[in-house]
Amino acid sequence: MISLRSAMKARAGLASLASRASSVQTERADPFQRSGRSGILKDAIEFRQTVAFWYSNEDTPRTGRRIGNPHAIVQRGRRRYLIMWTLPGSASATRRLPGWRTFILERIKSPKIQVNRVRIGGRLQRFTPAPGFSRFREGRFLARI
Repeated sequence: MISLRSAMKARAGLASLASRASSVQTERADPFQRSGRSGILKDAIEFRQTVAFWYSNEDTPRTGRRIGNPHAIVQRGRRRYLIMWTLPGSASATRRLPGWRTFILERIKSPKIQVNRVRIGGRLQRFTPAPGFSRFREGRFLARI
């Protein structure tokens, strides 16, 4: 037979393990910790998640919604750019989508990570790198898949 004291210790140990396991699951459920425009985009690049944001062109005051898979943030001179494979449903004057686009980081408004809720083995499902990404070699990478 097991003593009452041993049973209580075992129960306390199991409760401790359960609380640690739930905190690990919580961390995995929401791995995105950064804030601000650059932080959100860096999280999306690191975890290979689709992102949506509003973008304004220099030519027109209108903004358009862009949706795509961000691959890198690069700095050329004083400007920072997001290199992204855009998906169908993004605003485009030419309507030639999908394809590679570069966006000036300062013109991006309200970026949001579009988390794919489907999990495989408890992990976030990630997008695969788009074709031709290796050709982007110019500039200094601040974040890259």
